[in-house]
Amino acid sequence: MSHLAVRVQVRVTGLVQGVGFRPFVCRLAERSRVAGSVENQGDCVFIDAQGAPADLRVFLAAIESEPPPASQIQSLEVEPAPPLPELRGFAVRPAREVRLGGLVLAPDRGICGDCRADFHDPHNRRYRYPFTHCASCGPRLSIVEALPYDRKRTSMAPFPLCAACQREYDDPNDRRFHAEINSCPECGPSLTFEARSEALREAAQAAPLEQFSRALAAGRIGALLGFGGFHLVCRADQDAIVAELRTRKGRPHKPFAVMVRDLEVARRLAQVSDSDAELLQAARGPIVLVRKQTPDPLSVLCAPGLSQIGLFLPYSGLHLRLFEQGGFDALIMTSANLSSAPMIHHEASTLTRTWELADVRLSHNRVVATPCEDSVVRAQAEGVQFIRRSRGYVPSPLALPQKIARLSALAVGGHQKATFAIAKGGQACLSPFLGDLGHFDNYLHYAAMVERWQRLFEVRPELVIHDAHPGYASSEFAREHARALGVPCVTVQHHHAHFASVLVEHGIEAPALGVIFDGSGYGDDGAVWGGEFLLGDLEHCTRVGHLRPFRLPGGERAVHEPFRVAVSLLLQAKLEPGRWLGSIPPPLLEAIGRLCHSDRSEIAPLSTSVGRLFDAVAALVLGRTHTSYAGQAPVELESLAETCDERSQYPFEFEGAPKLVVDWRPLLAALVKDLSARVSQAQVARRFHNTLIAFSVEASAWLAQQHGVSLVVLSGGVFHNEALLRGVTHGLRARGLTPIINRQVAPNDSGLCLGQLAVGMARACA
Repeated sequence: MSHLAVRVQVRVTGLVQGVGFRPFVCRLAERSRVAGSVENQGDCVFIDAQGAPADLRVFLAAIESEPPPASQIQSLEVEPAPPLPELRGFAVRPAREVRLGGLVLAPDRGICGDCRADFHDPHNRRYRYPFTHCASCGPRLSIVEALPYDRKRTSMAPFPLCAACQREYDDPNDRRFHAEINSCPECGPSLTFEARSEALREAAQAAPLEQFSRALAAGRIGALLGFGGFHLVCRADQDAIVAELRTRKGRPHKPFAVMVRDLEVARRLAQVSDSDAELLQAARGPIVLVRKQTPDPLSVLCAPGLSQIGLFLPYSGLHLRLFEQGGFDALIMTSANLSSAPMIHHEASTLTRTWELADVRLSHNRVVATPCEDSVVRAQAEGVQFIRRSRGYVPSPLALPQKIARLSALAVGGHQKATFAIAKGGQACLSPFLGDLGHFDNYLHYAAMVERWQRLFEVRPELVIHDAHPGYASSEFAREHARALGVPCVTVQHHHAHFASVLVEHGIEAPALGVIFDGSGYGDDGAVWGGEFLLGDLEHCTRVGHLRPFRLPGGERAVHEPFRVAVSLLLQAKLEPGRWLGSIPPPLLEAIGRLCHSDRSEIAPLSTSVGRLFDAVAALVLGRTHTSYAGQAPVELESLAETCDERSQYPFEFEGAPKLVVDWRPLLAALVKDLSARVSQAQVARRFHNTLIAFSVEASAWLAQQHGVSLVVLSGGVFHNEALLRGVTHGLRARGLTPIINRQVAPNDSGLCLGQLAVGMARACA
């Protein structure tokens, strides 16, 4: 080493562990003629580098300009150090077990192109090996037991590397250099086939995957252990098989995701745009909502009554083998659980439940440390919208405003579509999607995941934040957890959290108007809010407008029986329910009518919910009197509206002082008049959507002018409706306003926890 050499020590923070960053640095050092070492060190990658000044400059610049695709550099700090004349070569050192300062774990990534090539190469020793991965791809979150990320702290620890894999692991020029997931048929996990009945076990005892694929081809339902847990798998082209799966799973209507062999098949089975194709082929491997073909080549029972279907591509060697072995084009792959129960992911006693659901099972002996549902996304003109942010995206951290960066916190989210978030070091890390906390097993799983997350990331919250609803299981958990920790417990109103989730995503501190439409959220007055116009910022907001209130007869029952809401609206509009809801027995209509005149909030709470307005209209237009999953009636109504180019709308009125109130009664009167005149259902559905777009834009424009703001936040689960979102954003821009929406989390309740974090921490730091 020249006497002119200089030495620096570099701390690189961000998503830099488990993404091939150390091997990248090692190869870069060799290319740049730099000596030293690199290691995982708590929440950063630590680099000790020495070389000629010009070489060091090139080395440091390349770290920032050429990082591995899966990495995200948050900061790169360089400090000078005394040169060491004896320093030679460049080494990857074992990780140091030091206290973590941030959130540093990579999400799972689908099999990369190089590993796919290995998988398909008959001359490669990993030919058709289901667990083929390298430093750039494969499971991360789902196998990590503790941090920093090293093989001994993952569920790959029980699989010592064979001599050939060890050579790859030790070779700086190999892409499996220090790949903790590295394995091959000689030393890696293995598959096991099991069948519920003796008749399904082949006498010849063929290979496990071969037996499994033959059973699927014969119309059986299988359970397949993947990255984050078991999927239920069956053919997607036969109604009888899909109907049987629905019966076993207790899921009569909710759509199933379909995994397809490749992009060519996806384009044959659905209307796949270029944006859709880009998402389908992404390393994160999400389920992508795409438009169905007409006629639909898949079973109509895959996504009944809907215009879209969720497709995704194989993201592991195991999936590739399954499609190759069975010659399948499309397979339903849905979480292996009974309706609303947690995803099955391990070999404990709960695994016996798979026999309630599946005929055959294909599992492996690599433990799933953290179960994780598949992510669901939709391509839009200006970016991606999350329906569910989970595998492939979690736990990638999100940045928080600098002014609240000093705090650590836990936000527990909502009751349905539950997720929680932790904050540490100026970053927020969201959990995987955890489902409905009304199911006790889900609640237990949720509580265990909170404990795991805190332990994994070494977070002890300084405050715990929850929704205002007194009956949410997450709120009760928050109160108990805060009490156990001895820290403050902070309440954040539901729609303020939705509002704040957008503000914090976009780094907005200025006041904005919020249009927050969803199914339900506990309001400041104890009513069920859901059609709200808010004004404020992260710390505070004021309700400046809302939908005209109506009763929800029967309370929670009205959520699952939309005809109840229709009765309430018809009566308030002075219309006769029996004329428009002929399938409902008159005595039941009369009983519901009496509830509508009750002032007892426990049996007929007041609501301003746009989601419930959708339900009522779906009951009138589609005859959708009962639902089996959240959002069913609105999404079916949207699918119908998409078939029509109607541009007219129904009337509506505004009432003023002290808040703007949107009166939907003229809308309803005109809508039922159309139904009476036998106007087509599609036209009526489209006019209804046009009306919602119109009053949302008109109300926003008036309120923005009154309060001197130009930013308009759109959030809440109703804004999953593409027609509504597209129409409102276009209309706002035409009025000179700037709409902003969720891009990094879903607008539904799974994004609540991010907004809760931002509001609670902003108030604590005020």
